[in-house]
Amino acid sequence: MPRIAVLADIHYSPNPTPAESERQADLAAILLQRAIWRLNREIRPDVTVVLGDLINLQPGQSKQDWLRQIQSLLRRLESPCITIPGNHDGPYSDFTSVFGEPPEWVDAAGIRFLPFLDVQEPGYNSRRTLADLERFARARQAWAGPMVSLQ
Repeated sequence: MPRIAVLADIHYSPNPTPAESERQADLAAILLQRAIWRLNREIRPDVTVVLGDLINLQPGQSKQDWLRQIQSLLRRLESPCITIPGNHDGPYSDFTSVFGEPPEWVDAAGIRFLPFLDVQEPGYNSRRTLADLERFARARQAWAGPMVSLQ
């Protein structure tokens, strides 16, 4: 049975606003370091998936340095790592300038992982584009094993 670790909603902010202080966003890096240590030493996953909201960014801001700090921690993972942005990670171009474009899919531990960046709609709803639906179909044609959709 494959081991899949999932990290999400890190919400790192080195200088939190009063609202972020309630979330203790300044502790996110410390907690992430502890999680990485435990994953590497005790759990030893076949793959680690990081599902966005790496930083706690407000709309209109750009904090590539914060993304780089999280990336430097994630590089300590001994398992393959798939990272996709969340709605708090700022402009998509900031994310890709640090992490690169998410791949079409990643095969790990006998599973095909498909990262999607769904369009955010009003009311916290999302919509998958036609191009992404076609990519999903292509991934299925070339793969008989299990698939996991990441968004």
